[in-house]
Amino acid sequence: MPTAWFFLAQAQAPSPPGTERFDLTIFQRYWGSQTLIPVRWIVLALGLLMLMLASLAAYRWWRGWHSRSHPLVVFYHLARASGLGLSDQWLLHRIAHQQALPSPLTLMLSPRTLHRHARAYAAEQPPWRRVALMRRVLAIRRRLFGPWAPTDPQREAA
Repeated sequence: MPTAWFFLAQAQAPSPPGTERFDLTIFQRYWGSQTLIPVRWIVLALGLLMLMLASLAAYRWWRGWHSRSHPLVVFYHLARASGLGLSDQWLLHRIAHQQALPSPLTLMLSPRTLHRHARAYAAEQPPWRRVALMRRVLAIRRRLFGPWAPTDPQREAA
């Protein structure tokens, strides 16, 4: 770029007030000027206003979401308090989903419910996986209901 263009661009006089078009040159001209409200202060004020509105909306959403009861949140808190690991929690969640239960909390209500739904879930699994799955369910059952929980509901009924 020849240096003459630079000097020509600086030598151009601004157009008289009131005849200029509203475009980017107005913002460029008054960016650092003290004659009008500087654009950077307007942009800063709008940015702060948007930040405050976004944080207020996020706070209201968070407060509203945590005030309602969510079965899965309750399930994960109870399972963690019972000492179940993430893999055991995920297994109970998969069993409840496959058996179309409203929540995995249903499986934590009684040992019979857990055993019946786990057997129905295991029937859908390949044979080589059923034994390991039922062993995990037995371990979950003992952790939830204690060592006194019956291992086989049919044996207890007899």
